[in-house]
Amino acid sequence: MAAKWNGKSLHQLTQKQKRIDGLTVALHELSNLLNEAQKDHLSELGRILDRGPDDIVVGNWGCGDSPIGLCVYSAALGGEDECLLCGEPSERK
Repeated sequence: MAAKWNGKSLHQLTQKQKRIDGLTVALHELSNLLNEAQKDHLSELGRILDRGPDDIVVGNWGCGDSPIGLCVYSAALGGEDECLLCGEPSERK
């Protein structure tokens, strides 16, 4: 089936695709910035805790003893289930 395009609808479609393309590029760039910030954040947090950045995982529970306000756990497989700072478990009821 052949589609008929009039100038106005083709122009609008092209403009919308350009906008999507621009947003996709911006999203990719922001994703890269977020990844860099997270790596830097974990590196600094690891230094504070005397651990490597790959040795820690930031949780979702609030932690009054944490410099970032969130519980931090060991990333080691079979590692500690308690926050390295406050000692609370990762799974709470």
